[in-house]
Amino acid sequence: MIAVQRSLNPAQGKLLGALYVTGDTAPRDNSQLLLTIHHLAVDGVSWRILLEDLFSACEQIAQSGKASLPRKTHTLRDWREALDQQFLPQAERALPYWQSVCQAMPPLFTGLQPGEPGRFEREVDADTLRRWQHSADRYASLNLDEFLLVGLSQALAEYCERRVVRVHRESHGRAGSDVALDLSRTVGWFTSLYPQRLDCADDLTATIKQQKEQLRGPAHGGLEYGLLAQQGKLSGAEHRLDVLFNYLGQFRHDDLPGVSLMDAGLWQEADAPADAPLVINADQQHGALRIRVDVDGVSLSREQGAVLRISSMGRCAFASTWMVCPCPVNRVLFWWSNGWSSANGWRGIVPTKRRC
Repeated sequence: MIAVQRSLNPAQGKLLGALYVTGDTAPRDNSQLLLTIHHLAVDGVSWRILLEDLFSACEQIAQSGKASLPRKTHTLRDWREALDQQFLPQAERALPYWQSVCQAMPPLFTGLQPGEPGRFEREVDADTLRRWQHSADRYASLNLDEFLLVGLSQALAEYCERRVVRVHRESHGRAGSDVALDLSRTVGWFTSLYPQRLDCADDLTATIKQQKEQLRGPAHGGLEYGLLAQQGKLSGAEHRLDVLFNYLGQFRHDDLPGVSLMDAGLWQEADAPADAPLVINADQQHGALRIRVDVDGVSLSREQGAVLRISSMGRCAFASTWMVCPCPVNRVLFWWSNGWSSANGWRGIVPTKRRC
């Protein structure tokens, strides 16, 4: 499995590998197909397109011996032309905004306590996630990734003793509808990476109000930032990554009868350079929220990463409770009734301050 993944070589044009494994007793029931594609060729949306086509084709061939797939949509070349001709002029008008976001500020992590790199995985169960989403949507009109970023910014601000933090976000980058392009079935790597400034106020209500406006400020999923950077128009700005946050959305495969999908093999090589001192990837599967946290072990130690992970989740729980129960006594009762104790995360709500 890993050998197939490691066999990919973009320089030689090898971007896809496949391995078919049959079971010992009942091949048709136990067989597995491994598909691995280099990230240069696909993003998360592309995987959904490819898997839908694969399973649709298999089902059609099994029934009639033929397969017919939906029509193609616009190409990457169409997209490249749209970026230059239509998005770039808009990006140039937004230059002052991105210059302000990229103003120099001290690093969040100074590497005072370096250690080994680390990875942490956490799952928020479906019931808890539904409560978070309900509170965020009903009381603050926040979607899930905005809600998670509010919790993360609070944890970073508390831990590093800052009032302003900057997090780099990833978006799917498919803003084709704004230029009359259909990218719904276009395969490729469209991801946009952009910095997000988040200011923390004295109280949570003011913080949520201010950060909601900040989170919705970048147009087209931050696409303008990448265009300006490529054109050299942000050459004097600060592009350092302290924190990278990527919410991948919801992966649903329950509409594929007789098929079970799973992640397998390498996400990346163990010795691959870190994208940032702190990297957070989150997605939904089967109603639960999966969160994976990576720390580089240079600017941020494994121990520091563990504290931030607990604090960030605790902040989300606190924010959800605050929205529902503005009275302090009611908030305590709400925590107890929902299983928040020192054994499963209470300490993460207000972490011990440790300078980064």
